[in-house]
Amino acid sequence: MHVSTAMDRSADPCDDFYQFACGGWISRNPNAQAPRAFVTLPAHTSAQVWKLIEQARDRQLQPRLAHDDTFRQLLALCSEVSPAGPRALLPMRPLVERIQAVNDLDAFMAVLGHLHASGIFILFQIGVVPDARDPTRRIISLRPGALGLPPARTHQEYDIVYAEGLKAYRQSVSRALLQLESDSHNSESADAIVELEGLLAAQIAPADARENPTSMYNPTLARTLEASTGLPWRSYVQAAGIPQDALLNIEDPGYLQFVAQKMRTTSLQDLRSYLIWTLYRQTNSWLPAPRITGSTAQRGSCQHLITSVMGQDLERSYVEQYNGREKVEAATAVWSRVRDAFVEYLESSDGLERGVAMAFADKIRSIHAVIGYPGQRPEEPPPEVVPGGMYENILAARRQKFGQSIRTLAEPGDRSHWGARSFTVAAAYGPQMNRIELPLAVLQPPLFKVHYPPEMSFGGLGTVVGHEAAHSIDPQGRCYGPNGEIGESIRDWTSMARREECLTTAFAQFERSPSYYSTLTASMMDPVAVDSVKTKDENFADIVGVAMAYRAYERSAYGPPEQVGGLSGAQLFFLSYAQLWCGESHPERKRYTEVRDVHAPHKARVNGVLSQLPSFSQAFECRPGTKMRAEPACAPL
Repeated sequence: MHVSTAMDRSADPCDDFYQFACGGWISRNPNAQAPRAFVTLPAHTSAQVWKLIEQARDRQLQPRLAHDDTFRQLLALCSEVSPAGPRALLPMRPLVERIQAVNDLDAFMAVLGHLHASGIFILFQIGVVPDARDPTRRIISLRPGALGLPPARTHQEYDIVYAEGLKAYRQSVSRALLQLESDSHNSESADAIVELEGLLAAQIAPADARENPTSMYNPTLARTLEASTGLPWRSYVQAAGIPQDALLNIEDPGYLQFVAQKMRTTSLQDLRSYLIWTLYRQTNSWLPAPRITGSTAQRGSCQHLITSVMGQDLERSYVEQYNGREKVEAATAVWSRVRDAFVEYLESSDGLERGVAMAFADKIRSIHAVIGYPGQRPEEPPPEVVPGGMYENILAARRQKFGQSIRTLAEPGDRSHWGARSFTVAAAYGPQMNRIELPLAVLQPPLFKVHYPPEMSFGGLGTVVGHEAAHSIDPQGRCYGPNGEIGESIRDWTSMARREECLTTAFAQFERSPSYYSTLTASMMDPVAVDSVKTKDENFADIVGVAMAYRAYERSAYGPPEQVGGLSGAQLFFLSYAQLWCGESHPERKRYTEVRDVHAPHKARVNGVLSQLPSFSQAFECRPGTKMRAEPACAPL
């Protein structure tokens, strides 16, 4: 099971459980790009999908792909290799020329709409979502994002925290513009782009300021936006293929007003350069790889092309070949037991006001979990292969996907609708439908295995679904009703505020990585705490998720507990949870992640969470005063 090999038994579990659980794995993977589970799962899933592609190539895949002719045309494109030098970017040239033809704001908005309809999001993100007032309807959402720089509470934060990253980012911008624009202004334009992105990023409201969904529900029409922002939005929606009478929900009106103001005051040359840079940043991975025999990059480019164009066909084969039905049945049983343990706890709780506890229980009971793969998707024939190569066909596939999503505006909302493919490694909770989405690719080791003992099933997958379920009653989730509609906030102000303050204080005791502060001046070196305000919703979900999964485990264990290296069943449960988060990434990446991420660092997600749980200190017999036994412990519920 590879549990013991990841451990460091020389560490004291009551002093530093993260080191005890993960020390062996970290010593062998010192610069992992993600925690253990999210290194193993994507790599394993990618290999599985590539195996399907090879079998289809050799006509051995069962069931056969429904659109084999299209597949073979795409396979022929996989032999394409990138030419050397600036010619490598030739596939971008038609879009670059379209951008360079922009001569006023009307043309700018039209090009912006065209790029968004191609799945290339710039300045803000757009998508079709359930209407927060009536989830049976759909609405178009405009939300902040799609920036190359992470959000910051102030623009000055970049010069302090991310100085080295900014320097590298400017250099990347300048190099890209030099290849795509070939004029003498690329250095000045690069400075202007970085300045603009920093200002935009500082305008994005921090996570704790977005907890009230009512403030993010601002539906309007394109013509109304024109009057309030002074921008030609009708040109945008026409180019994007959006109906002129479609409702656009502006999640952050202040951000959009700031974007409009910068667009009106920034020179057209800099606006064009900004579009070109973002086009490059978001789509250069669509280009064919250089000619390197057996190159992993070449395989990756080919796989990206085929999954982009033929995702539905491959999904059917993925479900069939990798025992989708058996995994879904077993994973659904884990979810059901975690949900039931959660509801039982709330209904018997004496720590919450009775009405609040019952409302929380009703919310958890009403969660709709879609696990593994869709029972039935509407048939989505792949787009015809278009002239050109990989880049042009990925672009065509993304345009088709965006068009399909716009057409769903006329359809009723559907809680069973899948956003991700079954071979996507992700787990998510959506408050607007009160549902959890868990693709089949997640149902693999180290997170889950059909025949795992209960200790590992609940310590792995159980804690993940518990985490997602807990988001339904976190400060944002509790503002939505059981069916996903915005309602009166379920909030016991006195007790919940006190509990959340306890967690904020507890996680502030953890330090970020030293590399995060390597660019700070001496006067800025204190404090060095985790941003426990930014991470508080995720910390809440982590603690509640583990606690509820443990309750489910206690009620589901059968026979003698699994014995691994002398560990008891309870100890193996907590070890399975901790080992999901083993990971120590490169210092520069770690600094970047900690600026951007709303989750606590990996070590805090283990030690900060488990030290608050009496069940953990009992399992490892941690004495009073040890680091892994918080006193008093926070009780988030």
